[in-house]
This record gives sequence, structure tokens and C-alpha cells, in this order.
Amino acid sequence: MEKFSSVKTSGMHDGTTPQASFEALEQLVRVNPNAAMKQACEAAEQATTDANRCAALLVVSRAHINLGNGEQALPVAMKALAAATSAQSGRLVGRAYNEIGVARFVSGDVSGALEAYQRADELFTRLGDSYERARIHVNRANALNRSGRFVESITSYESALQHAMATGDSVLQAKIQLNLSTFFSTILHNYDEAIQYSLDALATYESVGDIVGIGKAYLNLGLAFGWSDQSEQSVAYLQKALEVKREVGDRQELMSILFNLIAYHTNANPPEYDAAHVLYAEMQVVATSLPAASPAHRLQKLALGAIKALDGAYDEAISSVREALPEDGGESVPFDERVTLLTTLANLYEKAGDHHQAANMYGLLLKTNHDLTRTRSDRRIEYLAAKQHVERERDKAEIERLRTVELAAVVERLEKANKDRSDYLAFIAHELKEPLSTIRALADLLLHDSSADNSMQEEYRHQIRALATRMFDLVAGLLQRSAGSSARTAGFLDAGKIWKHVLSIWKLRTSEKNLKLDVDVQEAELFVHANEQQLVTVLENLVSNAMKFSPRNKTITVRIRKRHAGSLGRLVQLSVRDQGPGITAADMDRLFGAYSTLSARPTGAESSTGLGLHLVKRDVTSMDGRIWCESMPGHGATFYVELPLADSETVSFIQQPS
Repeated sequence: MEKFSSVKTSGMHDGTTPQASFEALEQLVRVNPNAAMKQACEAAEQATTDANRCAALLVVSRAHINLGNGEQALPVAMKALAAATSAQSGRLVGRAYNEIGVARFVSGDVSGALEAYQRADELFTRLGDSYERARIHVNRANALNRSGRFVESITSYESALQHAMATGDSVLQAKIQLNLSTFFSTILHNYDEAIQYSLDALATYESVGDIVGIGKAYLNLGLAFGWSDQSEQSVAYLQKALEVKREVGDRQELMSILFNLIAYHTNANPPEYDAAHVLYAEMQVVATSLPAASPAHRLQKLALGAIKALDGAYDEAISSVREALPEDGGESVPFDERVTLLTTLANLYEKAGDHHQAANMYGLLLKTNHDLTRTRSDRRIEYLAAKQHVERERDKAEIERLRTVELAAVVERLEKANKDRSDYLAFIAHELKEPLSTIRALADLLLHDSSADNSMQEEYRHQIRALATRMFDLVAGLLQRSAGSSARTAGFLDAGKIWKHVLSIWKLRTSEKNLKLDVDVQEAELFVHANEQQLVTVLENLVSNAMKFSPRNKTITVRIRKRHAGSLGRLVQLSVRDQGPGITAADMDRLFGAYSTLSARPTGAESSTGLGLHLVKRDVTSMDGRIWCESMPGHGATFYVELPLADSETVSFIQQPS
């Protein structure tokens, strides 16, 4: 830090300030914003050229932001733009627009920030300035993130990294890493990835004494370790962040640090009263400098509730936390904060002996956690889609480049890779849809089925966990295949047992449509050489298809039998029969094609991708089996799957210990 403690000011007073002096000021604003503010204000007042005045004002604006005075930054940035326009400097105009974007972003005006970033990017694109474009693109990515536009956000992060690597600027790369850390923590809840990005950025910032970057890295690490239940590391980094943020940084961030440390001390065993009270006193002082509408005031009320609870004043604690909870029950605050509010209130009501209100809070908390889980899942799927989009567009660009030099073989390979990615994404969406629907049905039963006893509720929870585990395994396997490993582990499995278990869960799903699921599984060992996921996929898609096309109050019949088929040998036969509209001869010819749209429509307005039967055909074929359909229009349809049975001697030999 000492190497930036003083800045050469020779020439700064004569209106022809050397560029090196402003570069030093820009470095100083990251190390000592107060000193940079003072020197830049003097330079702006004494500048005799518009260019020097603009450069000084840009430093003043950024110093306001680094000191947590975002509301004061925008007017200064607008003055910088006026000076840059008078100076007729495209580079300064672009930098002024970028600064306006940052000032608007920290003030909550995301659309205004995006508009300013767009203007800045257009200017620096014409100038061919990779460094400035990297800075703009990471700022733009943060704004897109906040507005929930994930595809564009990921594209902008990727672009920022490419431009930063082209410049070789390690500090710029650290800034992007720190923003990616926030993205992985708050959007994807991938804390391991977030921690690694922050550690990499911290190492760079420490090497150059960038106090602003160091403080942000400490805060990111403290929060990420806390969210991943690593409390000791969390507190250590939060304490470091507190030391830095007391001198430099956003007061909202300072309130967040103080709140998290108070939460740690009040939940310690035994509670650490003195430390919590000291931190809350500091929180009160910081709060007085924040606008009345600041979200940080909710944190203050929550912290006061924790302090009062420590003192045994539960009524006062409840009153304080209730003030933090909006009249809409928390619908207007972010999910994570709403969970904290409702959890705190439920615990306080329980300690105060008001079990009725505690039950109400736990009910709201259950609904909020359900919505939060769904939102997180949606965000992860959106992120996967965004990554696929970025990679697909990159491949398209590469394909076009290679076409110009007539590298036909390479083009064909890349086009196939591009199609495979699209297929994987479609496969993920299709395969996750059914278990997610079942989880939703089970959750509804837990919430609304008052007749369910404890054993039934326990069974529902076990089934939800099993389905969630299956989805995680499915995604992990598909991502591994997408990365280039397409092999699946196969073995000898009892198809009857696996299918019987899957059907027990599907009885809950079919009941949603008042359908009866008539199941008959032959009691025999039905070993086939297969992958378990393939067996599950085959049955689920066939039953799901039957459910979609069956009118309410009808029956879906599933039969699983051992069969001798002459030259084909011993087989296990699965049949799924519905009482739907049947399949026409024209539809029969394209029944198993990818994305085929048939003339019959689902009876409950369900969505149909046209991918399910194609996946079944693919998996059955890979297991050396066969699939066909028998149907007459108006009389339902029956799908048959036959897989070769393994002989008992082979199964016994393979499965015996070596």
C-alpha cells in the first residue's frame, strides 16, 4: 500500500496535467479513496482544459462509489461527460458513460446503467480498446445479472474475460473473478466455485495493495464460507472485511458484515453477549447515514431482535423483527432474506410460548423454502441453458471462420458437436421434467393432505430425497457425457424390481388426473444387461406418454412378463396400455422420431416436446432390445418393449465375489 501513498502532482495545477499523474490517481482511488478524492477535487478545480477536468472528475466519481457515497457519484459523472464532450475525446466520453453506468447501478437504476454501458461499448468498439471493453462488459454482466437476464449475463462475463486476457492485465482479471464469485454465490449457490474465484482475486489484489479489491474479496469469502456452513473461516474473513470496510467501502456492505458477525455471536454456544452488543452499537451509528428506504435498515431491526432475544426480552425482539417484515409477509424482499426473517420470527414466537403464531410462521417458512428451492433450480437450469447458448454461438462463429478456408472435415466435426450440445440440453430438460413434477405432487401432499399420518409423511420425504438424488446424478452424468465421455456403466439388473419401484411412485402422479394405474409384475428374477437410468427412462416416458393422452377417470395398464420367443430366446416384456384416442397410420410412421408432433393432443393441455418416445427408442436399441406400438384410432394404444434376459448362470458368475 505504501507505493501509492503519494502521487506526483507536478503539472497538475497548470492545466496540462501529465497522463501519468491521472493514472496514479486511478491507482490511488483503489488504495486510499479519501486521499484520491482530495487530490482529484483540487485537480478538477484548477484544470484549464476540458480533458484534464474530465479525467479528474472521473476519479472523484469513483472515489464516491468506493467510499459508499453512490448517490453523490452520478452528478459528478454527468459533469465528467459534459467536459469529455467539450474536449471532443471519444475515449473520455466512453469512460464517462461507463462511470455513469456504475453510478446508476449502485443507485438501483439497472436499465439506466445498461443504456450507459451500451453507449460506452459502442465507442470503445470503434476505438478497438480491449481494456475498456473488458471493464464495461463485466459491469454490464452485473447489471444483466440483477435483472435476471442470464444468457446475456454469461455472454458478457465471457466477453469480459476474453478482453481482459488479451490485455494481460491481472488486476482487471481479478475484478472479473470477483464478480463471477458473487454470481456463483448468489445466483447458482455454488459456493466452492465462488470461494475459488475470490481466493484467486484476493491474491492479485494483495500483490498490488488494492485495498478496495481486498475488502470486497474478504467480504465475498466471508459470506460464501458462511453459506456453506464453514463458520470459523467465515468469521475470520468477515473480521478482516470489517477492518477494511470501516475505512473504505459501501456502508450497505458494512451493515451486512456487522449483521453477519452479530448473528454468529448470538448463535454461539454459549452466546457472546458483549461482542454482539458492541457490534450492534456500531451498526446503529452506520445506519444513521443511510437513506430511510435502505434495505440495510431491515438488517438492523433483525440484529436488534437477536440482541433483545439474548436479553430475554422476547416481546421486544418480536416487535423489532416484525418491523423488518413487510406487510405482505416478506413477498417484496429477496428469498434468502425472507427465509431469515421468517425463521427468526418462528423461533422467537416459540421461545415466547406463542405456539399458534410460531406455527403460522413455520407454515410461511415452508412455502418460502419451497419457492426458494424451485427458484434456485430454475436459475441453475437457466445457467446451463446460458452456457450452452454461449458455447453454441462460439461454435457457430468458429464454423463460419473455418468455412472460409474450406476445412470441411473440421466444420463437420464442430457442427456435430454443436448439435450434440443442443440434444444434451433438450435431454436434460425432458428428463428433469417428470421427477420435478412428482416432487411437486409429493410436496403438495405434504402441505395439503391432512389425512396423511407420520409414516406416510416420512415416506413422501424419502421419495422426494430419492428423486432429488436421481436428478443430481442424471445432471452429473449428462454433463460428463457433454464433456466428451459418453460411456455408461452397465451391469446385470433386475428390471422387474426397478420398474416396480418406479411404478409405486407414479401412482401418485396418475392420481392427479384421476387415472387408475393397474400394475401387474411377474414375481420372477428378470435380469437384463442395462444401465439403471436407461430402465427408468424407458418406463417413465411410456407411462408419462400414456398419462398425457388418457382422458380423466380411465385406466393405464402396465404388465411386466417373462416370455420365450423361439429364436430370440428368453425376453422380458414390458407393455403399457392407455385408453386414449389411439394413433393413426400416418402418425405411426414417425412415432419414434425426434421432436415429432402427432395429430393427437394431450387431454389435459400438458406440454409435449416430441422427444420422449425418441429417447425410449434410443435406449431400448442400446440395450439390444426392440420397441413397437399397436393401436387402432379411437381404441387406445399399447407400447411394447422387449429386452433379452440374461441366463441365471451368467448373472451368478458375474455377481459372485472375486
